[in-house]
Amino acid sequence: MAFLSPRKTKELIKGQLILPSVIVWEDTDSLKTVSLSNPLPVTVVAGGVGYSIIESGKKIITTAGTKETLVSSSTPCKEVLIMALPSNTGEIWVGDSNVSATNKIGIVLYKNDAVLIPIDNLQKIYLDATVSGDGVSFIYLN
Repeated sequence: MAFLSPRKTKELIKGQLILPSVIVWEDTDSLKTVSLSNPLPVTVVAGGVGYSIIESGKKIITTAGTKETLVSSSTPCKEVLIMALPSNTGEIWVGDSNVSATNKIGIVLYKNDAVLIPIDNLQKIYLDATVSGDGVSFIYLN
């Protein structure tokens, strides 16, 4: 049984490299330093995200205070970037089926604000607005 040592931790920022780097792990027998001859016991999965589709769309909220799905039919995806339209005069609330502009439930977007959501289906995302006719544009990857 192996586990990473919690003794020394540092949160890394994407693209950051700290030299010299040493990873230490413990098992039930002893403290070990990771090296080519003593690798960290992990399973490496080859490949990347592998997006093959990029699509875009726009959604206008018809009636403020009434939640609507981002799209009307099931739309598989891996990620979606949602941006409040620059012409908006109110707030857009993004969330699940409990989203509510009236009750301030979800994530609020003001004009030009954006949120990136990893999700498997666009139809799971709901929107509400404080002003009728405000909306969002979006792109999604699959």
